Amino acid sequence: MQNLSEQYEHLVCQEDELIRNIQACEEILSLLLDYIYKQNLDLRGNTMSEIIQSIHHMEGKMRSDLLQTRIEKTILSCQMKKYVPPSVHG
Repeated sequence: MQNLSEQYEHLVCQEDELIRNIQACEEILSLLLDYIYKQNLDLRGNTMSEIIQSIHHMEGKMRSDLLQTRIEKTILSCQMKKYVPPSVHG
C-alpha cells in the first residue's frame, strides 16, 4: 500500500504543478492581449501573434497532461480502495 500511496502523492503534486502552470499561461495570455489592445498593435504578420499561439499550444498540452494525470489518479484511487492489507498476527 505504501507504494500506491507514494504514487498517489506524486500524482497529486504533479496535478498541482500542472494547475499552477496552466493558470500562469492564462495570466500571461491575458496580459499580452491586454497589452496589444492598449498599444493598438496590428497582429497580422506579427511575432506577438506567434508568441500568443505558442503559449496557447503549451497550455493545451498541459491541459491534456492534467487530464491524463487525473485519469491515472482515479485509477490509482480505485486500486487503493480495493487493497486489503495483510493481517498481522502478533
